[in-house]
Amino acid sequence: VDVVILGQILHSYSIPECRRIMELSSEALRPRGSIIVTDFFLSDDKKGPLYPALFALNMIVGSKAGNAYSFAEVTEFLHNAGFQDTRKQHLIGPISVMTAEKR
Repeated sequence: VDVVILGQILHSYSIPECRRIMELSSEALRPRGSIIVTDFFLSDDKKGPLYPALFALNMIVGSKAGNAYSFAEVTEFLHNAGFQDTRKQHLIGPISVMTAEKR
């Protein structure tokens, strides 16, 4: 597999489940394959932006294990699963994208 796309997926899962999703994604990819993650990312201090913070509250209250994660948390998930060269890009609106490459 050349590319794995996780579009609006991680916020539905707990931290251990997110780590496992990243591990499985890494296992599926060929060396130097790419992963693309889109979601409502919190700032690293988890105090904003407003919409992702409100979305995090919604996930905490309304789901079994969901939450919004920060760029730092998702970067850690990626690095621990064998990804490198992590990049983030804010899109128009509340959604952002992160990309990384399998080592």
